[in-house]
Amino acid sequence: MGFLQSFKTAFASTNDNSGELNSYLANAKSNIKQAHTHIKTFLEGVRDFQPARRHEQLYDEEIKNKLVSIKTLLFEGAVLIDKKLKNESLREGRIKNTEELKKLVDYSINEIKIDDAEKDNGIIKKLQVEMWSDDRVKRGFPRPNNKELLINNLEESRKYMKEISSNLENYNMLANVSG
Repeated sequence: MGFLQSFKTAFASTNDNSGELNSYLANAKSNIKQAHTHIKTFLEGVRDFQPARRHEQLYDEEIKNKLVSIKTLLFEGAVLIDKKLKNESLREGRIKNTEELKKLVDYSINEIKIDDAEKDNGIIKKLQVEMWSDDRVKRGFPRPNNKELLINNLEESRKYMKEISSNLENYNMLANVSG
């Protein structure tokens, strides 16, 4: 009788962990959607923005292309999480597992803004200092009228990406303990 009871207990704890694992994935997916929406809103807000000629390369390579890459990463992350939640094969796709997705999300967080102000050279700082500062505007450089709203979209996407990272970290820890 003790053997069956221990088997039931072990099986029940596995089911409890799978529910918790799925909740971390569901939360990560929800945060991915939010982060994706904020980056998409930023990109739509600057669609017609034409930077100064000397900033065109910086804007295209260091801001616009990086944000498009992050947006693509978020989409691929949502696909990966969907497959994980449905227990489907993860063979196709660039991102192979949740550990890799977490590393890519952490990298993207730092691409937008680094918490250490002295080391920060992220997208937000480049926009605020290099391109859209009051000093630059006084010298005739273009700046969108809704600069604060655009920067806020990037800050919000970064906040949601930190939540994604936290959920994936918890998922990975629990999955390693359970598996």
